[in-house]
Amino acid sequence: MLLLKRSPKSKFMPNMYVFPGGVAADVDFSSEWIGVFDFLGRDQRQNIFDFLQRGGEGTPMFSRIREPKFSNIPSEVAFRICAIRETFEESGVLLVRDASKNRDNWWPNLWDKPSEAGFIKDQSVINEWRSKVDKDPEEFLRMCQKLKLVPDVWSLYEWSNWLTPTFEGRRFDTAFFICCVQGKPHAVEDEGETVHSQWTSPSFLLSQYKDGKANIAPPQLYESFRLIRFNISDLLKFSWHRSQYRVGRWLPVLISCADGSMMLMPGDSLYPADVKPRKCQIAGDENPVSFILTSKLVCSYAQQLEFFVKNIVELASSNQDHNQLLRSKQKYPKLISVVHRILQV
Repeated sequence: MLLLKRSPKSKFMPNMYVFPGGVAADVDFSSEWIGVFDFLGRDQRQNIFDFLQRGGEGTPMFSRIREPKFSNIPSEVAFRICAIRETFEESGVLLVRDASKNRDNWWPNLWDKPSEAGFIKDQSVINEWRSKVDKDPEEFLRMCQKLKLVPDVWSLYEWSNWLTPTFEGRRFDTAFFICCVQGKPHAVEDEGETVHSQWTSPSFLLSQYKDGKANIAPPQLYESFRLIRFNISDLLKFSWHRSQYRVGRWLPVLISCADGSMMLMPGDSLYPADVKPRKCQIAGDENPVSFILTSKLVCSYAQQLEFFVKNIVELASSNQDHNQLLRSKQKYPKLISVVHRILQV
């Protein structure tokens, strides 16, 4: 997987390793993209748009009503264009298709296949347009129009949706997409927003994190535990089959304990039943007395859980049997279900 290290000067998550991506721009929703996808044929374009929405209504970032100027193309298409544009800007990896070669050939020959990232071999062309896109997001649209390229939206599979916790100063509603590519396309950090880029495996990343050699943002850490279960072919197959469904939105909630704090995820027993996405919310505020009693129980296992997670990373990195760890730690039965949940997400 491709990771980028954010600049220490970044206002959001400085020095953190993150997946490539960024904030949507107005041009990502432009009606001019209809003409770009029409390079494949009008019927094909409509089929693509319909196919990306076949799972029904998505989370609020996809389904909310937008102003007319942002409603020219489906949000499912626009946010994929955003992800492709930002990946190109930050890493130089260009996820597009040659329209002249793929006209009337996208179905069923392109769905459930790896992306052809890197098919443009002339690095000077890549560098020229990357510099333009870095200065103006609209240049990505101009590049596609001039070079007859179509953003490879059908190779991006909806993976997860994270909403920044309410206690953070800057918040983002973020869609994560999975894109499997052939080989390892040449990636170079932009030396602005990002200062280092690398292709790595989830197991290696987690081992680096365990050893204190890599700072990883919570969503990337969580998703790495999910991705460690797959090889690339199985991941592509799984993503393809799951693409008929929509993902839910995850909003981590902070829980204050007697000797620290923890982050709650949907499905955790203490996760609030009524989560307010726009209100700063700390679990237990409504009932502090019973919460204090509960938090002591939670925090009494905090160090044990940390021990388990470190050992999980070691086992995952060495491809050993996860059950070996669970069998050897029966004296912590209340943590078994937690560990199983981490491993099986």
